[in-house]
Amino acid sequence: MESQSEMTKPLIILGAGGHAKVVLSVALELGIDVKCLTDNDKKKHGKKVLGIEVLGDDRILGAYGPDRFELAMGIGVGSESHQLTIQLEHRFKIFTRLSNQGYSFPALIHPKAVVAQECTIGNGVQIFSGSIVQPNCSVGDLSILNTKSSVDHDCSIGKASHIAPGVTCGGNVKIGAHAQIGIGAIILPNTNIKDNSIVAAGSVVNADVNVGEKVGGTPARLMVK
Repeated sequence: MESQSEMTKPLIILGAGGHAKVVLSVALELGIDVKCLTDNDKKKHGKKVLGIEVLGDDRILGAYGPDRFELAMGIGVGSESHQLTIQLEHRFKIFTRLSNQGYSFPALIHPKAVVAQECTIGNGVQIFSGSIVQPNCSVGDLSILNTKSSVDHDCSIGKASHIAPGVTCGGNVKIGAHAQIGIGAIILPNTNIKDNSIVAAGSVVNADVNVGEKVGGTPARLMVK
């Protein structure tokens, strides 16, 4: 992982919606030079987000090579529950394609987030304001720890997962790749939530969740897809 203090190149943010606005806010808080945003929605081209212009879609990257610029993923995750893991996988495919072209995705950690010692933070990880990551945790590439999420000791979060605002993970929780943990959910210690699974907002999870399952409620139970 490239540390924020080592960043020497300007940043381009992919996407210009709500999530991109938060990512941009973190970058500006960190004093990072943000060149522009991109978005596939032509109606956004030429407009500004927090004072930074949306220059075009991803094709403009051809003029801004990886030797001169770094990237941040500003494409968020929508509200339609059956599409959440698909959207997380889509974000990761973009990340992989551009990484293979030589672009770096630095981790962005808000100054008001707390990341304890001996944690492993992957490329492109975003940790937003008020979040806490306790010792000996690992967070995989491109995962999001959203506002005021709490991850206790010895947890593992797989690549391209989304820990929504206000989520609490007890110690030794394992979350797989492309998983969505909804707003305010509580994951009790020693629980294993596997790849491509969804935990509904406000749920309390006290048992393992299998690959691709969606659970919800207090305590959480399997939900019909």
